[in-house]
Amino acid sequence: MGLLQEIADSIGSDNLKRLSAGNANFDDPNSPDVQHLQQMMKNIEPDQLQRLLEKVTQKVDPQEYSDHVTPGANGTNPLGQLNAAGLGSIA
Repeated sequence: MGLLQEIADSIGSDNLKRLSAGNANFDDPNSPDVQHLQQMMKNIEPDQLQRLLEKVTQKVDPQEYSDHVTPGANGTNPLGQLNAAGLGSIA
């Protein structure tokens, strides 16, 4: 199954609603959510991933991004709440 098909399957399923509600389990490296994310990442070509990330990051307001990832900015610390498995998944 290709990456686009996996994304389409996620978007069309209750899984997307669950993830959108913040109910994903990225704390446990063996959770289905982490495994699904890892499988999707394995199927994407590095050049395609680079283009996708470039496109997405260009749309993010720099100040909003900075506030979001800077511990304590506006009361947030999203990366600080992640364990090593979660940070590894993001990396």
